[in-house]
Order: sequence, then structure tokens, then C-alpha cells
Amino acid sequence: MSSSVPEHMIPVYKCVVQGFISEYHGQYDKALEEYKTSIDLLVKIMPTIKKNNLKVHRKMYERQLEVLLERKAVLDQAARANPPFAGVIAPPTILSADAEVLAAQNGNHFCLSLDQKLLSDHDKALPKGMDLKVYRSTAPDNIKRLLSDNVPKFTPTLDASLTPTVYNISIDSELVNLGLRSYWAYVKDATKAHTLYALQIVWNSDAPITEAVLRRSGEFLPAAGAVHVDIRRTAPPGGGAYWLAMKDPQGSVTLELPDRVSKTRSWSPRRFTYGGRKFVWKAFEDGKLITKFQWDTLYEYSRTWPVEGSKTGKQEDEVVGDRLCWGETDSRRKQNYTIYMAGGLDQHFREHLLASQLTRYFGKTWGSTSKNESSGMAAAGGVASVLSVAASFL
Repeated sequence: MSSSVPEHMIPVYKCVVQGFISEYHGQYDKALEEYKTSIDLLVKIMPTIKKNNLKVHRKMYERQLEVLLERKAVLDQAARANPPFAGVIAPPTILSADAEVLAAQNGNHFCLSLDQKLLSDHDKALPKGMDLKVYRSTAPDNIKRLLSDNVPKFTPTLDASLTPTVYNISIDSELVNLGLRSYWAYVKDATKAHTLYALQIVWNSDAPITEAVLRRSGEFLPAAGAVHVDIRRTAPPGGGAYWLAMKDPQGSVTLELPDRVSKTRSWSPRRFTYGGRKFVWKAFEDGKLITKFQWDTLYEYSRTWPVEGSKTGKQEDEVVGDRLCWGETDSRRKQNYTIYMAGGLDQHFREHLLASQLTRYFGKTWGSTSKNESSGMAAAGGVASVLSVAASFL
């Protein structure tokens, strides 16, 4: 199944995102009119969508319509404020994410995702057939600096007085076929009034979960999204630790890899490099027997070394600074969570962390409930194509 957007549907996608773009530019009156236009359009074409699309795709259109109605209601209320639209929280877009990178490029401030972009763009130019290590050895000085073990650490550059970014997480789902259920982790701001993101997976009773997509609030339609996540095992069939390949629509890929590759079915620790810095997801540990889901905690680290006597590849590490991302479970409400991130992280990096945390959530809570979960990841190939990301339209 092709993941590309049919040509005749591209005007629909562009119409849907116009309101979000206008909000980013602070043009709220214009955004209100554009939200109304996109709502009317989706309502008009919904019978055709229902007739010509798989249910899993049809529900994406319906959920996008719900977000558009929410944004219109938010701006309608804000328009009556004094002054009008005071305190409006504009949803994230690719424009707001790239603006932080551009500002850093112009020397206005530091942005970790700028360093990530520099490395990614350099590696994309790798000549066919050339060894990556050899290619990187000829890199310009600004790239070699990021590849060095002596690259300046990231966490100490953050302002500890900044308030952490708060994301409220709620879970929803719908049956889309016999044995198939589409799950959504909705991500809202601290007030719970604004839908910012949703991460989607498709659960199959006969196959493991192999992918997830983090969507910005204007990217709920098929083939759109901010981060696509491939979920893999180190030693199929039958087990091995989990690892993730995180890809954006521009083709940049970040791998989150486990310390141990065999004799374990764990998700943590997972290590990855972003902007030349090293990060590790660590499982929550307080010495108690934990049976309910717990969020991982992210740290930057400087070096690792093998745990003496370990036969599975366990490693110790030297952590740099305070935690960067962590979460809490609301014990009073099932499937209601909060994710926190240190103040000062840029949007692209935050989106990577959200995609990773929420993918692990579904992998831990639903990934092991498939009948054939232990049979390897290839069995779910038919499901994987449903969510593949072709483009970001924001």
C-alpha cells in the first residue's frame, strides 16, 4: 500500500493546515476563517472519504476534524478576550520548529537540533560506496567538532531556572478491523485545553507493533506526521531487546540502541546520539517491585564502560547534569499521564523525546498482548504501511 498522498487530495491537506500556519504567524482572525473553511471542506467530503478509504484512514480524517473544531472553539473564545487573543497557545508546526534552528544558525542562541541538522546534512551527502568513517574523517572542522568525544556537553548549557515543559497524555482508541485497533496518545499542554500532538499505533492481534507516528495537531491525515518510528528487536525470532529507528519526513534517522542484544526483552537502557551528544533512557528504579507502567528518564552521558562480570552486555555510564525528560502516572485516573521535559529544549528535540517515550508506552502496555509477539517483527508488514509518513504539510 502506497504511503504517498494522492494528487487529488493534496489541496485538502493544504487547506487543513492553513489555519495552523496563520496561528503561527499570529494572524488569528485569518486562522478562524481558515479553520471554518477546512471544517466545512472535511464535512463535505466525509461521505466520499468513508466510501473510498480503509476505516483506519477514515478515522484519521474524523480525528483531524475534531482537532479543527477544537482550534476554532479556542480562537472563538480568545477573540472575546480583552485584548483579543491574549495568551493563545499556538499549536506546534514545522515552521515553529525550524524557526528555532534558523535563529541558532543566525547566531541568536544555541539549538541542539541545529547541530543535529549539520551532522545529518553532512552524512546525507555520503558518496555511494564510500565508508562512513572515511567520509567523516574528511569533514570540515565544524562537523569534526561534533564528532569528537570532546564536544561541549549539552545539559550544562540549559538554564536550570526555566520551568519544565509539561505535556498531559491521554489514551483513546477505535476498532478499525477484525483484530485491528488504532490507538492514539493525545498530547496536550499543561492546561489540557490545547491538543498539540498525538502518537498513533495500530495494534494487531496476530502480529507485534512495528511502527508509530507522532503527528502534530495539523497532521492527523494519512501519510502526514512529524516523526515516524520503526520498532525492532535485536534477535528475532523469539526475543531480544527493543530498539528504535526515528525518522523525520526529510529522511534524517536517529537510532536508539540497547546495551544488551540478547537474553533480554527489555526496552531500557537505550542509547542514542543527537547533535553529537550522547543520551540514555534509563528505567525507573526505586528498589521496589513495580508492576504498573513507569516512564523512562533521559540523561546525557559522557562515557560508558562494561559492567564487570556481565554476560549480556550491561554497561555503566557517567551522567552529565540533571535529567532531561521524565514522566508521572496519575494513580487516580487510568491511562492519564504527564511527561516533563527540562526547560530550554528545542521543539525538534522535544518531538523526538515524545515519540520515543510514547512508542515505548504502547510497546510495553500493548506490544506483548499480540498472539504472535514473540515470532519476530516481519509478521506485521501489512500493518506497517498504514502509518508510513510521506510528508509534513506544516
